[in-house]
Amino acid sequence: TTPYDEKIVLEGSGITEAPKEPTDDGRIFEYWKLVDGESKYDLNTPVKSDLTLVASWKIKEFTVSFICGDGAENVPPAQTVEFEGKATEPAIKPTRTGYEFSHWAVSENSEDAYNFNTAITKNVKLYAVYETLKISVSFYDGEKLLSSGVFNCNESINFPTFNDVLAGCTIEKWIKADDKTEHTGSFNLPYKEDGYRFNAYITTKLL
Repeated sequence: TTPYDEKIVLEGSGITEAPKEPTDDGRIFEYWKLVDGESKYDLNTPVKSDLTLVASWKIKEFTVSFICGDGAENVPPAQTVEFEGKATEPAIKPTRTGYEFSHWAVSENSEDAYNFNTAITKNVKLYAVYETLKISVSFYDGEKLLSSGVFNCNESINFPTFNDVLAGCTIEKWIKADDKTEHTGSFNLPYKEDGYRFNAYITTKLL
């Protein structure tokens, strides 16, 4: 085998010029050691005969981290993976109000799911990709259903006027059925499993 480096020293002298450190894609050089040794060789040790030193290596390790977005719970811990090893797909999926977890990806909102059989050769960030949950919204005049629809969670909706449905009437505001709060203009739709019902508050009837 061709030596990586050679030094000529005087008998009884130490190795005054350290050998150049080798490099490897998947390993980190630690120190020189004797062929049958495990500990670091002291280069100042007097050399009395031909000597062969071999490199001691440490396998490179990389971090795989999981980015789950603001307000997410059940965020998987980061994983430490050796060079050309594989990350383990987390068993627990992250949760986030208004969203349903879909898959892990190497970029935000990517439709391409990460392949956990991929060999790791650098630090990796994996992003949780979600599908937005849908929310039903219904508009009533008393017990009369005026309209209903399905919207994305956290979407802002404008309240309808229903001028064509409530001929001769003016809707001053909308009353949210679950907490009796009053709303006009628009309303943001936080996640609510059973959806929203709004009741029209009619104050003027035109003759």
